[in-house]
Parts: sequence; structure tokens; C-alpha cells
Amino acid sequence: MVLQHKLGATNAGTFDVGCACASFPTGIAAAAGIMATNPAIRNVLVVGVYLMHKLADPEDPMVFLLR
Repeated sequence: MVLQHKLGATNAGTFDVGCACASFPTGIAAAAGIMATNPAIRNVLVVGVYLMHKLADPEDPMVFLLR
């Protein structure tokens, strides 16, 4: 909703897709489905953000996400 506010998209709907690594393709599939089933929706913005590094322990020698 922060991005929605910054874009000034006051009439836009938002939702979060939490599927770890598959979030972006899942978001694309959801957007395509929404547009296919509702012809009035002509534009969709899908934003992908990789946040796995926030869950990792920086002291763990097996973590490759922070390097």
C-alpha cells in the first residue's frame, strides 16, 4: 500500500503474494487471470521484491544470499 500511495493510485486494488521464490511468477499468473476474467481491467502492475536476505543469519557460513 506504500507504493500504491506513492504512485497516487487511489482507485487501485492491492494484494500480497507470499510464495517465497515463486511470488513473481505467481503474481504474473494472478494478474493475467484477473485481466482475462474482467475485460474492464486493462492495466496491472506487478512488483517483485526479493527479501530472503532479511530472514538469513549473517553469521551463518552456509548463507549465500548476503554475499
